[in-house]
Parts: sequence; structure tokens; C-alpha cells
Amino acid sequence: MRKLFPKKTSQSILAGAFILTFSTIIVKILGAFFKIPVGKILGGVGNSYFEAAYALYNPVDALAVAGLPIAISRTVSENVAKGRFRDVRLVHKISIPIFLVTGIIGFFIMILSTFYYSHIINSPNSIFSTLMLSPTILFSCIMSIYRGYYQGLKNMIPTAISEIIEAASKLVFGLFFSSAIIFLKMDEYRKFSTVFGKNYPSIELAENAILPFAAAGAIAGITMGSILGFLFLFFRHKKYGDGITQKALLLSPQPAKTLETAKLLIKIALPIGLGALIMNVGGLIDTIVIRRQLSSIMQTRPQALLKIYLGNIPEDKIATKQVHDFLSGCLGYVSSIVMLIPGITQMLGISALPAVTEAWALKNRTKLGKTVETIIKITAIISIPSGIGLSIFGREILNLLYGGARYKEVNIASGIIVTMGIATIFTSMSAPICSMLQAIGKINLPVYLLCAGVSIKIIVNYMLVGIPEINIQGTGVGTLTCYGLVFFSSTYFLCKECQISSNLLIIFLKPLFASIFCAICGLYFQEIMKNFIPDNLSTIIVIFSFVIIYIAILFILGDIKVKDFVIIRKKFLKL
Repeated sequence: MRKLFPKKTSQSILAGAFILTFSTIIVKILGAFFKIPVGKILGGVGNSYFEAAYALYNPVDALAVAGLPIAISRTVSENVAKGRFRDVRLVHKISIPIFLVTGIIGFFIMILSTFYYSHIINSPNSIFSTLMLSPTILFSCIMSIYRGYYQGLKNMIPTAISEIIEAASKLVFGLFFSSAIIFLKMDEYRKFSTVFGKNYPSIELAENAILPFAAAGAIAGITMGSILGFLFLFFRHKKYGDGITQKALLLSPQPAKTLETAKLLIKIALPIGLGALIMNVGGLIDTIVIRRQLSSIMQTRPQALLKIYLGNIPEDKIATKQVHDFLSGCLGYVSSIVMLIPGITQMLGISALPAVTEAWALKNRTKLGKTVETIIKITAIISIPSGIGLSIFGREILNLLYGGARYKEVNIASGIIVTMGIATIFTSMSAPICSMLQAIGKINLPVYLLCAGVSIKIIVNYMLVGIPEINIQGTGVGTLTCYGLVFFSSTYFLCKECQISSNLLIIFLKPLFASIFCAICGLYFQEIMKNFIPDNLSTIIVIFSFVIIYIAILFILGDIKVKDFVIIRKKFLKL
């Protein structure tokens, strides 16, 4: 069947998985280089406008896309395996109008809901960011056509390159637009004491007036990224096509009916899309609950909350009634860091899908058990030290990334990251385990588990954030409770369905022991260096030492071997 494709049009499953994983790491790094400077530029309040836009965007985008890229990928892959290349082309043809319609609907839903949403979260200034982000839904949908299609053809390069283009454009344009707006408007204030032609009696109030537009400028970079990512995929497809030869089309049987193919795509997409929708709607509700609870505290018991953060909440934010925005922005600082690791481990689940599905279909229990244990092991090796490191050295990491002018936000965020760091372990572990459950046919089970977890998270956050003495610090407990439930329950069902009887406890104990030992060493190094090395340099040395010692211990324990790095190197050289 491969002869029907031009040379080097498709990759092996492992090579394709490596391409996606490698590109995801690059995208996450570029994303960090974008969000961290944006957080420093915008500050707590401006960052809250940025995060509020995303909270609304995510469920609308999930509703518009609704699992269709994966449905396209699976359907295309199945038809290629059967030599039904006319059906492959039909899937692409059908997906274009479907995604255009869903993208346009999503675009208008976001625009129309923006004003009501900003009212609910008591943040009218977030309107500009939310409106600026709305076109991204349309281009995200159109990009999904090509990404799902090429993934089904086992060609991961277009997806990888488009994601990198999107992330790099977001970084360049987002930072440029937000910085330029602040520079130009502050220059106007210095010359005329006005911002957009309106007088402001103090520089603090002038900055507050600029922040909504600066946040929208950062969001504009994201929209530009989605446009450029789409243009790359569109013109690449026009120039190079999909690699299916004319001979393949001539030898292919007649395609299925258009309506039947459309129904099949929707049938596959719905359960997957429902899981994403539940998670993102839950995130939106959670954002609304947190902001409304903070706003309620400031109306009923403001002194109880302000007493806790004495000196850390600027007076102008209190005077302009933006404390709930400021605290929400501090939470955004933490979220930007802790979500880096789950984004990477999620790719491990995607990489495992073909191997797990094949072993399950062939009823090869030995291969299935080995594959599942390997993915869990790799995920644990990445997740556990990351979570413990963030929890123990969170303040130092936040100070390294956001310190200086944003020390007040860092002081508040430092309390949140202690619990969020531990929660990151379970968040990172849950994604690949849920993916493997879907690979063995339990498509709806992760949806139910995530629904239960998110519901508990919302309840916990509602209760804890509503207590003035806890407020925003309670959000970490809600996240920990949610993903702790999802992790333990999904692991139980996966082991039960795959009949894995080996002791998984050992898999978790080795990286846990190594992480705790490294954390103790890090604290010791930190104590030694604090009197004669600058704090930021000390943090970098501690992080570097943590990683080196951790890898060394895992080598000693036999959890990782030299041959593992040799295999990775060979896969990289084959790309």
C-alpha cells in the first residue's frame, strides 16, 4: 500500500509520535516565552483580562471543533489501510463545509456571549480581549481539517510545522502589540495627561485604563498566529497535495455516500468532543465561580481578605474595585507554569494510542500490559519531579520568571503554587491514562470520570474561595481533588480492563523517592548559596542540580538506561 504514496509522504507510527512530541515541547517552550513576559507586562489585573478571554474561548472552541480532527484522522487512516483512497478524498471534501459552519457559529457565539460573560464575572474590561480572540475559533476549525487529514495519512510534519508557526507568531506579534500599546499610550499620558483622549489624575489610573487594550494586543498575537498557521497548511496543501497518486485513485473502489461518511465522522467525534467540552465548560464555570466568590467577599467582608494580603494588593486596585481581577491574574501566573507539563504528557497518550489499540484488538495481553506500564512509567518519571519541584521551589521559580516589578503578584501566587504543584502530578498522569482507556474502547468512561472530577472541583472551589481567610489560595485544593479522583479511578479501570496484575506501586515509588531526595538536596544547596549568590542565579543552579541528581538516581535505580537515550537518538536521526 505504501507504493501508492510518493516517497517520504508518510512516517512510521513511532516516528510520527516522536515528531508530534518534539513539536509539542517546542510549542510549549514558545508558549512559556510568550505568556511569562505578557504576565510581567500586564501585571495581575491585565493578566486577568487575558485569562478571562481564554476561559470563554476554550469551551466555545471545543464546541466548534468537537472532536472532528480525531474523527477525520481515524476515518482517513482506516480508509487508507483498506485502499479506499476515494473515500479519503471524500472525507476531506466533507470536512470543509462542516468545519466552516461550526467555525462561523463558534465565532458568533463567542462574540454574542462576550458581553454577558464579562457582566457575570464582574470584569467589563475583559470584553476587548475576548472579542479579539473570537476570530481564532474560525481559523482553529479550518486548521483542524488539514491537521486531522494529514495525521490520518501518517504525515505529522504539516501539523508540527503549523503548530510551531502558530506559537512563534503568537510570541512575536503578541509581545509586540501589547508592548507597543503600553509604550504609545504612556507616552501620550506623559505629554498630555490623557489616555485615548481622556484625562486621568494619576499614573496608576492611566495604567489601569491602558491594560484592557494591552491585554487585547497580546490576544491579537494569538489571532495572528492562528491565521498564519492556517495559511501555511492551506498553501502547502495547494502546492504539494496529500501524496495520494492517480494510480491509487483509479484502483480504489467507489466511495461511500456523502451522507453516510458525514454521519460516521459525527458519530466518532461526539464522544471525544463531549469530553473536551465537559472539561472546558467546567473550566469556564470554575472561572466564573472563583471570580464571583472573590467579588462577593470584597462586597461583604473586604477587610478580612485585605488583611491577609496587607501590602501586596496595590491601593489603586482597591480604590477602583479591581481586587478580584488582581487576584485572578495572580492565579493566572501559576496556571501558566503548571500547565506546561500536562501538555507534554498528553502527547505520550496520543503516541500510545496506535500500539495500545493494536494490542487490544489482537488480544495480545503481554504486549498490552507492557505498553501501558511503559507509558505510565515515562509519565511518572516526568510528572512526579515536576510537581514536587514546583511545590517546594515554586516561590523561587515565580520570582525568577515574574519577579522585580511584579513582586506583589509573586507573593500571592507563591501560596497557590504549593498545592498546585502537587496537583500537577495528577493532572499530568491523568491525560495519557484517559487516552489509553479510549484506545481500548472505553471512550465514554474518561468523560464520566472527568465530569465527576470537574464537578467536585467546582464545589470545592466554591466553598474554599468563598472563605475570606482562604480565598484564591483554595483553588489548588480544588484542582488537586479533581485530578486526584480522575487519576486513581482511571488507573484502576485501566488496570482492570487490561488485566495488569504487576505492582504499579514500584513504578511510582522510584521517581517519588528520587524527587524527594533531590528536593532535600536542593533546599540544602539553596541554604548554602543564599548568603553569597544572587537569588535568581541560586534558583537556576538549584533547578539544574535537581535535574542532574534526579537522572543520576534513576540510573542507579535502573528506571532509565543508556539504551533509552540511544533509541531516542536513532528516532531523531531518522526524521
